[in-house]
Amino acid sequence: MANISEYVRQIIILILIVGILFGCSKYDYDNSELNNSEFQPYVDSFLEEAKIRGYDIDVSNINFYLADIENKDVGGICNERKEEIIIDRDNWENAHEIEKELLIFHELGHCILGRAHRNETSENGDCLSIMDGTEDNFNCSKNIFSELWRVYYLEELFNVNTVLPNWYTDNQEYVTNYENKLDVVSIEDLNTNFYEISFDFNGKEKFVIEVNYKNWAVVAGTNDDSFVSTVINFGGFFFATYPLSDEKDIRIEESSVGIFHRQENYSFQSDIKLTIRKDNNLIQYFIDEQFIHSMEAKPFKNNLIEALFDAPINMDIKIFEYE
Repeated sequence: MANISEYVRQIIILILIVGILFGCSKYDYDNSELNNSEFQPYVDSFLEEAKIRGYDIDVSNINFYLADIENKDVGGICNERKEEIIIDRDNWENAHEIEKELLIFHELGHCILGRAHRNETSENGDCLSIMDGTEDNFNCSKNIFSELWRVYYLEELFNVNTVLPNWYTDNQEYVTNYENKLDVVSIEDLNTNFYEISFDFNGKEKFVIEVNYKNWAVVAGTNDDSFVSTVINFGGFFFATYPLSDEKDIRIEESSVGIFHRQENYSFQSDIKLTIRKDNNLIQYFIDEQFIHSMEAKPFKNNLIEALFDAPINMDIKIFEYE
């Protein structure tokens, strides 16, 4: 059985790192060390992306420094007056390669493209730009590990008028009537805190996994533990809600790597229904039949589907293929 608290601990660490990396501004720092070679691969990647989009950009005047930034909530600083970018040493050492690339892109967005912070989200809490900041405690979810989202974010970086792509906006409808549905599992009122089934994801182009956790608040009782959660694990992916946490969290992750995190006091119903839909090359996530997030379907890492709660609860479980 999965250790939910460990999942939470790992994803919180990753979320904090992402938030820190993009919280740039004017801050004090010391122990600066000129180190252009450390950042050159990411600069080269930025120049290549600019070239693809028709931009001929010169960054030879920008120097990069590793330093100890006083405010550890900040991953980088663009000092346009001195034509230098300061990267916090500790945060850089702990960052994923993708996070490092987007941090450098973010700072070059300030220093080279003249971009200010864009603190805007989709209706579902997705960042509209990698140029987000932390002003007024702004918070949004940035799926930097999705190639589809990466393409969108790079287009927006070089063109602020870029709109959300059709693959995102045109696939948000919750569907109740499916053609040629083939049931794999259809169970009502199964009283348990853990359900597991083997499901061969290979070659499955279209399927739905849906679990309805009934009267979750009554089952949870007066427990104010923020880790009370509804969880679906599927093929190495993790979809969960934390309805008693301060922020009413919603999280999606892949092997403990954060994909989506919403902290906007989502209004949970007395029953919480989690739905995962694979539609060819896309995966869509729904809560209580409301669209939450979408991204490309990635390779599955195992053939298990698990539904979990923190105490025995009545679950309705549906798994089916469709055309």
